[in-house]
This record gives sequence, structure tokens and C-alpha cells, in this order.
Amino acid sequence: MILLTPKLQNEMARYGERAFPSECCGALWGEVKNDLRIVRQIRPLENVYEGGRQNRFQIDTHEIYQILKEERRSDQRLLGFYHSHPNHPATPSEEDRYWAFPWYSYIIISILDGRSAALQSWILKDDQSGFEPEPISAE
Repeated sequence: MILLTPKLQNEMARYGERAFPSECCGALWGEVKNDLRIVRQIRPLENVYEGGRQNRFQIDTHEIYQILKEERRSDQRLLGFYHSHPNHPATPSEEDRYWAFPWYSYIIISILDGRSAALQSWILKDDQSGFEPEPISAE
């Protein structure tokens, strides 16, 4: 389960709405206590994909390197990533599965006609065959 306050859910949704019709993306920071992932901070990242950003995102590899470096020096953990699906449901695509790693949380925000419509968290199965829904708690 992932704990994500309404305030942070709102921040992600607003970022997705501002990026519409392109996909937004960002990182989830926090801690793990007794198998509960507690998101303390979200960090918007730039979508650097050079093709059609309305159905794909890419995070700069240098940015990923900096995030992992920061995680080693911090008391917080990288819990996963979030991105939006403009005019599509908050379900992972095959492209999302291809780039995902087990353990991390992947939150997808559905943005329909510029407005946030749904938000769902997913975890890639250990065999990488697909995603399992991850329950979201707001408290």
C-alpha cells in the first residue's frame, strides 16, 4: 500500500493538467515502514521525449543518475515515479511495462480533456509480466 495525502495527489493532478496534452512525469520520495510506502514529497521532472509527448514520456538519464545519487545521501528513498495519460485511462501501457522495474510504485494520472479524472498506483510483478494495482491510502 502507498500513503499519498490528498495535497500531494492534488499537486500531481495539477501538474498533469498543466502539461496537457503532453504527458507529465515526476518522482515519488519518502520512506517505507512495515511495507507501507509513505510519500513525503513529489518532484516534477521534465519530459524530455523528443517524439509525440502526448503518449510518451522520458526522463533524462542524467536526472535519474542525480536522483539515485541524492537517494544515497538522504534519509528518504526513491519510492517510484508518476506520469499522466492524456485522454487515456490511468492504466499502464505496454510501453510503461517495458521501462518499469519491480518494487517501485508507478502512479498514473488520467487527464481527460485537460482535467484530472483518475489516479491509480501500480507495481510491476516480479516476473515483469504485468502490473498489479497498488492500493492508495490518503491517511
